[in-house]
Amino acid sequence: MRRFARLYLIALSFSFFGVDTETGFAQQSEESEKAAESARQPTEDNNTAEYRKLNSSENRDNANFDLAVEIGFAPLPGVGLIAGGYLTSDDLIEGSAQIGELNLLGLLLIKSELYELRYKRFWGNSFYTNIGPGLRTFRVSSPLVDALAKSESFEAEDSDIVLGLSVGNRWQWQHFLIGCDWIGVHLPLANVSSSVGEPTDSENSEEYKKRKSDWDSFGKSSTYEVLRFYLGIVF
Repeated sequence: MRRFARLYLIALSFSFFGVDTETGFAQQSEESEKAAESARQPTEDNNTAEYRKLNSSENRDNANFDLAVEIGFAPLPGVGLIAGGYLTSDDLIEGSAQIGELNLLGLLLIKSELYELRYKRFWGNSFYTNIGPGLRTFRVSSPLVDALAKSESFEAEDSDIVLGLSVGNRWQWQHFLIGCDWIGVHLPLANVSSSVGEPTDSENSEEYKKRKSDWDSFGKSSTYEVLRFYLGIVF
């Protein structure tokens, strides 16, 4: 009887203060769900902001110019500079200058220069294609040939107008970029100059003509590039 009286007094107290037990539990549950939802919302917003931060396509929207340094491994190891201007977020005009050198134990020295004007087109977030004309020059010298030919100097040089084609990926932030031309080719269009020096003391005219013909054939060949990495800044 006393237990029943206590329960009655407790229920009466809740009613007096306007507390509905079922409603109270429901409100508490609803508030808990809202708190959990609020806790999840900042995480989703942060993820969205991080996605936009790493979205190269959106980061190109406000870009005007970029400047980058590059390093390549083929056809010769070399370094260079790239400068680009944005026509749209997916279309760029780039100019580049690259020099390369390969020294084979002092027996053969090959140097190269490549100057290009390229049109870069993005196909999506980071993948792009390059196309454009360029001036390619190779110079070859060899102390070994000098000694065998009993000549004071042996140096061959060839310059050609080429068409460059390449594909790659570039990842771009607001003020920073990194990318790579994965593979490319330079197709010869026209010869500018070709020289193999004067005939040596030990070769006749026929041997000299053959040497010159072989060098001219080299100038007419395509050259390939792989792994042309670059990084730079965006304005």
